[in-house]
Amino acid sequence: MVFYFSATGNSAYAARRIADTLDDRTVDIARALREDDMTFTLEPGETVGFVMPTYFFGIPVILHAFLYALQFVTRERHYTYLVLTCGGKTGAAGDMFAGIMRDNEYLLSAYYSVVMPDNYILRYDAPSQEETQRLLRAADRELDEICGDIRIRMNGNCDRHRGPVPGLLTKIAYPFYKRGRKTEKFRVSDACIGCGQCEKLCPCEAIKLENGRPKWIEDQCVLCLACINRCPQKAIQYGKSTLRHGRYQNPEA
Repeated sequence: MVFYFSATGNSAYAARRIADTLDDRTVDIARALREDDMTFTLEPGETVGFVMPTYFFGIPVILHAFLYALQFVTRERHYTYLVLTCGGKTGAAGDMFAGIMRDNEYLLSAYYSVVMPDNYILRYDAPSQEETQRLLRAADRELDEICGDIRIRMNGNCDRHRGPVPGLLTKIAYPFYKRGRKTEKFRVSDACIGCGQCEKLCPCEAIKLENGRPKWIEDQCVLCLACINRCPQKAIQYGKSTLRHGRYQNPEA
């Protein structure tokens, strides 16, 4: 079973590739939370994987809620692994995830990472089509290696993209993410056609359509940027930071 959280498709793509290679099944974490369905029956010998993006060298806040509610129906201890997708470095995100797992009496057997196209368009422009394809080809090679390790039940910290002083990276950056995530900076242009895509995509149900236009009804969100990147009209902006930046969706997801 491969659980994944994905906003623009990178982690969904990685999860499905792993599941296809290992003849496994996938579970969309955001959907499970929306449907309040966090109890899963595991087959004997089944592996348990988690695939998610790295935010500010940590994990998306929505994963905290999911992991504390997660329940497995099983009589054995299963090989459990984490795959972090990132634009460059993961910091101590794997250690953060492993700590939450321990709090819930689950043991993380191994963790990995894979570099994919960076979609943090609040700071960076979206990658070109050529750059996206180059990065995805390299990611495929990394994912193939990860699947090989999972097959032989590799153990330990196998994250090759932690970066220098990973603990310090996370300690400095992650609090900005947890305290931030303010929805007050989201705005909608006249290009909006009221399709409701942003409302459907929001993993924390922070968006509601009112009079045919999205309204952010929560003070904070996950800051996954799915609403911006996947708006068909490019009608959603975040302050001034996204005005000159392109949009990104994984073309294979």
